[in-house]
Amino acid sequence: MTDKQQEGNQGGFTRHVAKKALGPIVTSAATAGTAYLMRKGSHFWKQTLRPKIEQGGGGKAVASDALDRLRGRLPDSAGEKLDAITSKVTGDDSAPQQSSPPTTSGSDGERDEERRQREQRRQQRKRALEQARSSR
Repeated sequence: MTDKQQEGNQGGFTRHVAKKALGPIVTSAATAGTAYLMRKGSHFWKQTLRPKIEQGGGGKAVASDALDRLRGRLPDSAGEKLDAITSKVTGDDSAPQQSSPPTTSGSDGERDEERRQREQRRQQRKRALEQARSSR
């Protein structure tokens, strides 16, 4: 054997031993990291996200609001696809939302007014899209 072949065999042996020795350590670290992230994620959900979603009127209302904000940032050509997503989120693309928000604050009337205004804007966008399609 040449010197290079012997060095290559020793390097392969060293690499193999290192993999066998470090494998369980890496696995344990990954497991501990996953457990940590699950604990912190659960805490973040309970303490931060869930209260904000409840204040926003529930999951559907928050998702609908996010889609409305996104619609303003996208080009008009993406409107149809976004309308399809919005209809899946709200459950019906022609009727206003019928979810009842939690009664934790005195601003229920304000939320209802905001929802009505959003629904009016949706209807206006739909009419504009239909007019644009019919004029082609």
